[in-house]
Amino acid sequence: MNPEAAENYAKNRLTVTRQVGFTSVGKRPDGRNRRCVIDVTLAVNGIPVVTAELKNPLTGQHAADAVRQYQEDRDRRDLLFAFKKRALVHFAVDPTKCG
Repeated sequence: MNPEAAENYAKNRLTVTRQVGFTSVGKRPDGRNRRCVIDVTLAVNGIPVVTAELKNPLTGQHAADAVRQYQEDRDRRDLLFAFKKRALVHFAVDPTKCG
């Protein structure tokens, strides 16, 4: 293995953050920007690359509810969801199934 590549690899920092809040470009009915929260974000060197919405069947929510949340409640204009700009993949998760 290349020692320089190994050294550079060791410098990478992976962080797992729960409850990442941000202000969306989407508007509320009163005209103010919406406040959104992502359940889990994985970042490499501070750049978010993965998001996950966690659901629990005990509360009546399943992975399908997280998929709907991504499709209907998230705004693709938000930087976190912008194609080729931030997170590369978004997961809908519950204890019985990943979607």
